[in-house]
Amino acid sequence: MKQKLAVVASYLCVVACVLLAAGCSTKTPSDLTSLIGDDAKMAVFFSLDAIEESLEVKDGELPADIQDFSEDFSNVIEKVLSIDGYDSDWILAVGYSGSNSNVCVSSILDEGALKNSLEEAGFKSVEGAYVHSDADVSVVMRDNLCWFVGSSEKATEIVNRLIKKAEQKPAAQWKLDQLNNIDDATFYGFFESLGKYAFFGADFVKSALDGYIVMLDEDGSIVADSSENVKTDISALSKYVDRNATVGLIFADNILFPDLTSVLASSGYSELAELTTTRLAANLQINQPRSDQYTNPDYCSVQVALEATPGNAPKLLAAICSIIEGETGLMSTGSATHREIGFGIWKVILDVEDDFVVARYGANEINTPFAANDVDGQLIRVVGNVPAHTAILGDNQFDYVFDLKVDAEQISFHLEFKDTEMLFLHALLYNNFRTLPQLF
Repeated sequence: MKQKLAVVASYLCVVACVLLAAGCSTKTPSDLTSLIGDDAKMAVFFSLDAIEESLEVKDGELPADIQDFSEDFSNVIEKVLSIDGYDSDWILAVGYSGSNSNVCVSSILDEGALKNSLEEAGFKSVEGAYVHSDADVSVVMRDNLCWFVGSSEKATEIVNRLIKKAEQKPAAQWKLDQLNNIDDATFYGFFESLGKYAFFGADFVKSALDGYIVMLDEDGSIVADSSENVKTDISALSKYVDRNATVGLIFADNILFPDLTSVLASSGYSELAELTTTRLAANLQINQPRSDQYTNPDYCSVQVALEATPGNAPKLLAAICSIIEGETGLMSTGSATHREIGFGIWKVILDVEDDFVVARYGANEINTPFAANDVDGQLIRVVGNVPAHTAILGDNQFDYVFDLKVDAEQISFHLEFKDTEMLFLHALLYNNFRTLPQLF
């Protein structure tokens, strides 16, 4: 057990974020919301009960297929689930900058049951906290709340400090309003980075997860707000992406990444910066998912369409070929609107099509392109339809699909495992434990 329980409190804080699953009621409890300080870098509401359900835990034990792959993981999770007497359907994970500043807190339902379960799990009462003698984790009980702290020392001092932070500088009202507005999600909260706040909510049903993220400035305004300058008509791009592609990407506007052009210029590609809008579409299709012959030209097909500034597509083609020739030593052949670059059995074809330069490798067919109304108003669209046993991704047991939509106000996402009766977390861990050892 040495060090195994050291991750208990940290796991409680981040498990919902790492695994993207949880559950809670539709409104934030005021007693927990008041514990969020304005300097908090993270505040996440999640339900351990919902995690347990999605993991398909029965009688306190993880499914045998997960236990077989990771005994250490199973021991930690099962130890966490053995603790009783607190509201496991209402947990707040809150974190600040600095060490020992990430905790989880919940309401005490039965103090006697909580103390008994902690003692049975190996915790000892030390200086006002229950400390596990074999791991850096403590539980502090105060004012009908229990705090899970990722430290075996000075746990009460840590809790006192975090309570004082929230009392002296409580979370801004706009943050609380934003949290209270997320009333239809089973997992929600926010993260702060570089003065930007990502508020999110997510729900999972059976083997799928759906959610959204809203990026806000430090005053609560939307980071990428709509404007007349935002180009959202991406029908010209969408025809280059198949909705059933293994991986497809449409990048319609750089409002979220306003420095892309300057990055190109500063990287020595100033000519490209002048010739392209940076709008692009990419389509990858793995043709032989069960094959390990990655060097076989028939393994996959790739198509990338890059938009030129009006009337400059031939110049953009020439610039791209010049860069490739200079960096690879390969020579291109063709005309002002058609080029071919190859080495042995490998060949890339580049064509000018209206205001696009389109590069193709392999046999590319867009059988089901996105219609204009499928992508209306979107700035970025990513789709994936990854088959089971895609060799380059490891030994996956299920097909899975994903769909990411970015508009001027929010990011929406969908992830689903196909052809399985497993619930989302069970399927996710089952795939990860099978795949990760093969990738490293």
